[in-house]
Amino acid sequence: MSRLIITFIYLMLTISVPSVYANTTHGANGGNGQKGGDSDGTAGMPGCDGGTNPSADGKFYLPGTHQECNPSEEDAKKVKKPAKA
Repeated sequence: MSRLIITFIYLMLTISVPSVYANTTHGANGGNGQKGGDSDGTAGMPGCDGGTNPSADGKFYLPGTHQECNPSEEDAKKVKKPAKA
Protein backbone atom coordinates (compact mmCIF):
# COMPACT_ATOMS: atom_id res chain seq x y z
CA MET A 1 0.00 0.00 0.00
CA SER A 2 2.75 2.47 0.90
CA ARG A 3 4.57 1.58 -2.32
CA LEU A 4 1.44 2.49 -4.28
CA ILE A 5 1.21 5.85 -2.51
CA ILE A 6 4.88 6.62 -3.16
CA THR A 7 4.47 5.68 -6.83
CA PHE A 8 1.40 7.90 -7.11
CA ILE A 9 3.19 10.88 -5.53
CA TYR A 10 6.20 10.35 -7.80
CA LEU A 11 4.00 10.32 -10.90
CA MET A 12 2.13 13.44 -9.82
CA LEU A 13 5.36 15.35 -9.21
CA THR A 14 6.84 14.14 -12.48
CA ILE A 15 3.83 15.47 -14.37
CA SER A 16 3.13 18.69 -12.45
CA VAL A 17 6.59 20.16 -11.73
CA PRO A 18 7.70 20.55 -15.39
CA SER A 19 4.41 22.26 -16.24
CA VAL A 20 5.05 24.85 -13.52
CA TYR A 21 8.41 25.72 -15.07
CA ALA A 22 6.93 25.81 -18.57
CA ASN A 23 4.52 28.55 -17.50
CA THR A 24 7.09 30.83 -15.89
CA THR A 25 8.47 33.96 -17.51
CA HIS A 26 12.10 33.05 -18.07
CA GLY A 27 13.19 35.20 -21.00
CA ALA A 28 10.94 36.41 -23.78
CA ASN A 29 7.90 34.61 -25.10
CA GLY A 30 8.13 32.98 -28.49
CA GLY A 31 5.75 34.10 -31.20
CA ASN A 32 2.51 32.26 -31.81
CA GLY A 33 2.27 30.12 -34.90
CA GLN A 34 0.10 31.50 -37.66
CA LYS A 35 -3.25 30.01 -38.56
CA GLY A 36 -3.06 27.13 -41.00
CA GLY A 37 -4.99 26.85 -44.23
CA ASP A 38 -8.65 26.25 -43.40
CA SER A 39 -9.57 24.46 -46.59
CA ASP A 40 -6.47 22.45 -47.47
CA GLY A 41 -5.26 21.48 -43.99
CA THR A 42 -1.76 22.94 -44.44
CA ALA A 43 0.17 24.11 -41.41
CA GLY A 44 0.71 27.80 -40.74
CA MET A 45 4.05 29.47 -40.05
CA PRO A 46 5.56 28.21 -36.76
CA GLY A 47 6.25 30.55 -33.88
CA CYS A 48 9.87 31.58 -33.20
CA ASP A 49 11.66 30.68 -29.99
CA GLY A 50 11.70 33.45 -27.39
CA GLY A 51 14.58 35.91 -27.75
CA THR A 52 14.97 35.33 -31.50
CA ASN A 53 16.80 38.09 -33.36
CA PRO A 54 16.02 39.10 -36.95
CA SER A 55 18.43 38.11 -39.71
CA ALA A 56 20.17 40.69 -41.91
CA ASP A 57 17.16 40.75 -44.26
CA GLY A 58 14.85 41.66 -41.35
CA LYS A 59 13.04 38.31 -41.35
CA PHE A 60 12.91 35.78 -38.53
CA TYR A 61 13.99 32.16 -39.00
CA LEU A 62 13.88 29.08 -36.79
CA PRO A 63 17.35 28.71 -35.23
CA GLY A 64 19.72 26.73 -37.45
CA THR A 65 17.30 26.62 -40.40
CA HIS A 66 16.11 28.67 -43.35
CA GLN A 67 12.46 28.26 -42.32
CA GLU A 68 10.72 31.54 -41.51
CA CYS A 69 8.93 31.83 -38.19
CA ASN A 70 6.47 34.21 -36.57
CA PRO A 71 8.23 36.33 -33.88
CA SER A 72 6.70 37.53 -30.64
CA GLU A 73 5.64 41.19 -30.46
CA GLU A 74 8.70 41.91 -28.31
CA ASP A 75 11.09 40.31 -30.81
CA ALA A 76 9.35 41.94 -33.80
CA LYS A 77 10.23 45.37 -32.34
CA LYS A 78 13.93 44.54 -32.92
CA VAL A 79 13.55 44.96 -36.70
CA LYS A 80 15.18 48.22 -37.77
CA LYS A 81 12.81 50.25 -39.88
CA PRO A 82 14.32 52.31 -42.70
CA ALA A 83 14.76 56.00 -41.91
CA LYS A 84 12.25 58.33 -43.54
CA ALA A 85 13.76 60.64 -46.14
